[in-house]
Amino acid sequence: MRFDELLGHGAHLHGLWRSAALGRLPHALLWRGCDGIGKFQALDLLARGLLCARGPGVPCDTCGPCKRVLARSHPDLLVVDPLEDGWEQIPVAAIVPRRAESEGWKGPSIGEFLLLRAHEGGWKVVLMRAAERMTESAQNALLKTLEEPTRSTLLALETSSPEGLRTTVRSRLIEVRCQTLAHSAVAEVLVRAGSTAAEAQALALLSRGSPGRALELFRAGTSAASDLLEAVESGRTSAAAAA
Repeated sequence: MRFDELLGHGAHLHGLWRSAALGRLPHALLWRGCDGIGKFQALDLLARGLLCARGPGVPCDTCGPCKRVLARSHPDLLVVDPLEDGWEQIPVAAIVPRRAESEGWKGPSIGEFLLLRAHEGGWKVVLMRAAERMTESAQNALLKTLEEPTRSTLLALETSSPEGLRTTVRSRLIEVRCQTLAHSAVAEVLVRAGSTAAEAQALALLSRGSPGRALELFRAGTSAASDLLEAVESGRTSAAAAA
């Protein structure tokens, strides 16, 4: 996703890139907010902007580091994404090198990754999606990493269920609260995906500010969804009642 395609989180990103340029970026962040509002996509852009040859700032997406981040081949970026990899839980082996074979975890643990010197001489970045999926043992193991940060490293966690994280873990993270998007922004996402303007406006109302939820409704294309949209557009039911 390009920076100009990411709606709603630009202020957070600019502020963090500015902090990085001044040497004040916190080493551990927690991006929290509703499902489907682009939190993890924003973290991916944050990482690209830190690792970009022109960074920290808006990634150019044309330099070698940007291309390597996009291809998930950058040696200074580690992504833990249980949704992409089909993990119900994030095991302790993802955090520290322990029982990796029995847990089926592939690749380096976060602890091993952060101990290595940056290959390209800049930042080392860890992104974790759905951080609430960490097991209790994994969260306990993460505490030591959070307490002993290394220079020019960023550990950024994303969650829609912060209550699933231990208080001791959350207390060591700087929280970034991501808000739902304006209806006009959600409608813009839908139009880019091929929706008509009228349908986009109706789905934006139904989604309650979540472009991800709106896209699911649009792509489902069921008769029930169509009937519901027609009811909202005609005024026979309210968006709140339909949602």
